[in-house]
Amino acid sequence: MGYNERRLQDQTGPAASGATPPPASSPRTGPVAGTRRGQIRVLLIAGLALVATFWLPSLTNGSADAADSRIINETTVSPGGQARGSFRIQCAFSHVSHNDPIVKFGQPGQSHRHYFYGNESVTAFTTANSIRQTGESTCHGGTLNRSGYWMPALLNGAGRPISTEQTHFYYKSGDLRPSEIEAFPQGLRMVSSAAPMGQTPNRNRVRWLCTADASRSDEVGGFTRIPPCKRGRFLQASVLFPQCWDGQNLDSSNHISHMAWPIPVAGSLYGRCPATHPRKLPRVNLNFLFRVTPKTGTTGWRLVSDTPSQAGGRSLHADWMEGWDRNAVNTFVTHCIKAGRNCRSGNLGNNTALRRFRPGVRARGAAGAGAPGAQIAGSAPLLRPKGRFTKVQPAAGGVRVKGFFRDPNSIGPVQVHIFHKLPGQALRDATKVKVVTANLPEVPGFPILRIEPFELHSGNYRLDHFAPIPSGTRDICLWVRDWQLRNQRLVKKGQWVGCKQTVVS
Repeated sequence: MGYNERRLQDQTGPAASGATPPPASSPRTGPVAGTRRGQIRVLLIAGLALVATFWLPSLTNGSADAADSRIINETTVSPGGQARGSFRIQCAFSHVSHNDPIVKFGQPGQSHRHYFYGNESVTAFTTANSIRQTGESTCHGGTLNRSGYWMPALLNGAGRPISTEQTHFYYKSGDLRPSEIEAFPQGLRMVSSAAPMGQTPNRNRVRWLCTADASRSDEVGGFTRIPPCKRGRFLQASVLFPQCWDGQNLDSSNHISHMAWPIPVAGSLYGRCPATHPRKLPRVNLNFLFRVTPKTGTTGWRLVSDTPSQAGGRSLHADWMEGWDRNAVNTFVTHCIKAGRNCRSGNLGNNTALRRFRPGVRARGAAGAGAPGAQIAGSAPLLRPKGRFTKVQPAAGGVRVKGFFRDPNSIGPVQVHIFHKLPGQALRDATKVKVVTANLPEVPGFPILRIEPFELHSGNYRLDHFAPIPSGTRDICLWVRDWQLRNQRLVKKGQWVGCKQTVVS
């Protein structure tokens, strides 16, 4: 039932407003004037009912109808009957964390760094029930849309996070006939990625774009990796989700097989859903825009989920967890998508719209768009980089140091500081001889972590470096350091990995 279809409780007579009906006649005015007063009261009550219906739409949530501050009056919307139907909202940046309640449920801090939008309370323990019942929202309409949207953090050439400038999130009829679309089932969740490992990414589903206008999104074309994008322009990451549901499962083992992509039909504008996935849902399109501010443009930009051997941005993916108020989602599906209308900026297609942003939430994805990660809101767990010092091998004029290191924050390769000292000497008196970066690919025995259907780059690096060391018996010691986000500032965190004794000739 749409907002403008809500009815007040039987307010058809004067008694519904709490007023006392006038007598049939009056000693002072007579029966004609009394009748007119009664007619005026009826007209006044009818007028109030219309105002309540069209200007003050509400959600009940188990209570009586009342004005809802999350809804505003708005009539600007395209006419119905178009070949495609769509509904668009914006969601501001919410927080950043190493959680993923879909892929790594119940495992806090075990995922790569994600940017979250929408529900501000999404954690590793968020469920289909909790997401609808708890948390403020940074989206248009506030808590009418408690859905969670997240993507891997984007890093600049120095390995620091880049904040979001803006988002455009669409719900569309996509490749299916608009009139056949139905609302999402409660609790649906899914992941969409460029391609399963080993397959060629499909840029019609996941792509990068370079645009001059942040207000434009969802353009045709694109790249499967981050394209060259000059300073002053906007880099856009676009992720489309499949829209054919199997009708039974809200999730699946790989978080996508319960969904399927429409099958093209020759000679038709619309596709069809496979028999295994017959239910036709709106297509979720997530567009994230980043302002390009460096003079070098997007050179060196990468996602934290990219492996060292991948081109920057090749592992683009996003997660979506449904958390809509049912009246709200039914309204925009009925009046926008099924009706073939283009509803922008939260317009619900029925003369009402979601309120843009609640007080304190800005339209920008995060403060200081394009700036280093020090200006990104939120904090991640302060984790120490980990390492394993496997071997020190004497060589002419020094030693060769080998080991493996893990960056738990995925902001960049781990820095390894090589020290030497005399046996028995305190670590604080050790001499630093070299600072290197553990950035070699992983090898068997220390495998990279993986998440289906895409690789998870959690920063497992291999170290193999030569360091000049004075001759004699020496303790070779390694200290690792990494940048981490803490209280909206990038800080350094490090620890000693260990020492190994050797004789340098």
